[in-house]
Amino acid sequence: MCESFTKSKEHYWMSEPSVLETLGEQTVGKIPSSSHLQEALPFVLLGLLLAVAAFSLVQVYELKTALIQRTTVPTPVPLPALQITKLLSTSCAECWSPDAVAGELARQANATIETVSVQTTQGQELVRKNAISKVPTLIVTGQTGDSRLASFFAQGWRASADARIFVAQEPVYFNPLTYEVTGKVSIQYVVDPACGECADIGQLGKQLKNAGIYIDSEQTVNSTSQKGAELVKKYSPSSLPFAVLSKDIGAYTRVAESWKQVGSVEPDGFFVWRQAIPPYINTTTNSIVGFVSLVELEDKDCRECYNVSIHETILANLGVVVRNVSRVEISSPQGKAVASAYNITQVPTVLVSSDAQYYPSFLQIWSQVGSRETDGTFVFRNMQALPNATVANVTSQTKA
Repeated sequence: MCESFTKSKEHYWMSEPSVLETLGEQTVGKIPSSSHLQEALPFVLLGLLLAVAAFSLVQVYELKTALIQRTTVPTPVPLPALQITKLLSTSCAECWSPDAVAGELARQANATIETVSVQTTQGQELVRKNAISKVPTLIVTGQTGDSRLASFFAQGWRASADARIFVAQEPVYFNPLTYEVTGKVSIQYVVDPACGECADIGQLGKQLKNAGIYIDSEQTVNSTSQKGAELVKKYSPSSLPFAVLSKDIGAYTRVAESWKQVGSVEPDGFFVWRQAIPPYINTTTNSIVGFVSLVELEDKDCRECYNVSIHETILANLGVVVRNVSRVEISSPQGKAVASAYNITQVPTVLVSSDAQYYPSFLQIWSQVGSRETDGTFVFRNMQALPNATVANVTSQTKA
């Protein structure tokens, strides 16, 4: 920087008249007198002041220009102008509401919204003109081709001559041509009165309601009644209880697509829930499956050992229905026989009857914590699966 500054000064002295040159030729090469310097000095100072003033004016102008550029607000582009018509049915209080979709669209446009009943002359004309088969719906006119709305209209909309029609309605909806309502589901639960402890299939209706399915009616039918016997004969379930749902459930796409995993769609259009939830009645053997029995093997001399009844709580959390519990002392003849039959080396432990096999949630974890014997009995063996559990070794009678 010092080198650059020196060159600049030299250039300045070479390009501009020097103080010596302004005093005349007679003083060239001589040191000017103080009087001459005093005469020239005001002009030099004036030149410097003018230069500084000019530089300041430029700086002020540039700063002002920058501020103007920063504070200038661009003229906003008007939002697309739309007319949104909500076409509703006054006879369908349960029908899907288009308000959320209309509200979201209105936030992205300069929109006016009107509501028209499909039962009016105007409503019927809109149905005819736009070939509408599901109500409620939205009919949008105006600047629908605006690029800012492209993503909004990308899915769930159909383009007509001069409008966009919403076609992604959720049930329940109304057909303005046939005056039929679609999406109101009826359920018939077929149960066997001989199995009062069987699984509560009524939980199916609660789960469907929580999933947004409109359940219009629910009915429990005994399999021994005339109606129940007809349903059993018609749909041939492999287990009881089972459920029959009206064809309206098919209007719910997300349910219909996955129904084959839990049941069947019959030729008459009804949906049959066939997934067996234990305990249930096997209609082939006419026997109840899913009631589980436990044998809790313990050592009464091991006071520090974990409480074997904790297995009852764990099984209940897995949905396993335990009907009988037997507590057996390892030192008793029965305890020794059990330990010998299943090669048990540590207690406390639990033996679970073979009916536990009907619980998928149980089977998913049992391979990590125990064994399945040749007679179908499940034996708990992985003591490390119980944090900080103290156990006793059967063979050595020592604590682990």
